[in-house]
Amino acid sequence: MKAKPFIKLYRSPRGFYFYDVNKDTIVGVDESIYSYLSEESTYDELPEEDKDYIEQLKEKGYLSDHHVSVIKHEQTDKVEEILSDHCEQLILQVTQSCNLVCSYCPYANKTDNTLQRNHENKHMTWEVAKQAIDFFAEHSKSFQSPTISFYGGEPLIVFDMLKKCVKYCEELFLGKDISFFMTTNATLMTDEIIDFLAEHRFHLLFSIDGPASIHDINRKRSDGTGSFASAFSAFKRTYERYGEDAVEYVRINMVISPENDIDESFSLFDDEFFRNNNVVVSSSLADDEYLANKLTYSAEFEAKYNYYYFLSFLNEMKLVEGIKLPPFFKYKMMVFKREYLQFKRGINSLPDVTTPGGPCVSGHSKFFVNVKGDIFPCERVSEISECMKIGNIYEGFDYDMIRKHLNVSQQTAEKCKNCYAMLHCSMCQGNSDDNGKFTTEKRLSYCKSSRNLFDSKIKNCILLKETKTKYTWRP
Repeated sequence: MKAKPFIKLYRSPRGFYFYDVNKDTIVGVDESIYSYLSEESTYDELPEEDKDYIEQLKEKGYLSDHHVSVIKHEQTDKVEEILSDHCEQLILQVTQSCNLVCSYCPYANKTDNTLQRNHENKHMTWEVAKQAIDFFAEHSKSFQSPTISFYGGEPLIVFDMLKKCVKYCEELFLGKDISFFMTTNATLMTDEIIDFLAEHRFHLLFSIDGPASIHDINRKRSDGTGSFASAFSAFKRTYERYGEDAVEYVRINMVISPENDIDESFSLFDDEFFRNNNVVVSSSLADDEYLANKLTYSAEFEAKYNYYYFLSFLNEMKLVEGIKLPPFFKYKMMVFKREYLQFKRGINSLPDVTTPGGPCVSGHSKFFVNVKGDIFPCERVSEISECMKIGNIYEGFDYDMIRKHLNVSQQTAEKCKNCYAMLHCSMCQGNSDDNGKFTTEKRLSYCKSSRNLFDSKIKNCILLKETKTKYTWRP
């Protein structure tokens, strides 16, 4: 090969493949071509039919050595225009207080404001809430389906404030298809609250981590007692109150901690309620980014978790009957299939100017306002970090900082240009945040995990393909 193609090789027990960065797709090849691409053999050693196939690939734009020339986000010069009137979601931190002390919560596990803020008895005033809503209304004029999300702490601690915000929003956004969202631990829900939420068609995400034996380990009250009984009761009452609309509006998110037995966590779905209702459930692994004591994932936990993925594939391909799976694994299979189609479709070519996947246009799809009125890209970043702050509701967006967010990968430009996973990089601007400053070292520390995640996506796509057909994947 005269120039080394910008590709990444993969193999499975059944086949040989390469991911082509310039086409953003996966190509199946014979073992002889794989050996040539891995530089274990020469072009002259290839059979004539394989030489012909390689030339056909090159004619279609595959096996190119083209790399990105300049790292720059395509929306860099349009930030003011995008944020002027097309913002989509406002997340209001109506309180920093919570009535639970969850084992994996960065706010409950006090770090003395070195990693993240602590739970504090601070609530958003009506003046701040109104100003934030007005600011959002001004910056979402061209968007017809604005969303207001209520976040904490536990938002229901300040239910009266929440009601006042809803009333004001429904008047201010009259004529638009406004939606309300809330994440809740559900322990403070009364029938009055449930009726209000149902009347205003709130989209609700309930935090329930498993049966009582698991949930009550993770999600305790300040006095050490568990919260499962009240949370699950409130969830069921809410689901019944919403009636036929419940499947669309009322959902559960299960945070899976590696310190708990995964089989026991999933036994929640043995409850009769889940057998009789089509409840939408999402899941996430506990995040220790802002925890002083990091979580450890045992070999047993990883083996069990991966086994559920394996069962999901068997279930999807209908290879084994009667497989019981947690509800959210069906969603994970939908994601796998969507990624499969994305890689199969590919792109025409890798642009000369682009940036790795990851950073969003801070403030566009959503922005987060804390109790003081400071603006952040979302609710998942550190609220004590200066480089994560993108303005405030009084002075507006800090467009220079937002442009820095968009182009944070310029710090690692040369490495990014040569990374085979660049188009699907999972690192956001928060992954470059090192105690309030963007640093190269911090960003690079996440590169390996980002590449591993990309490799997993490719391998899942290959597995899906191989379970569908015995033929190789060729363009």
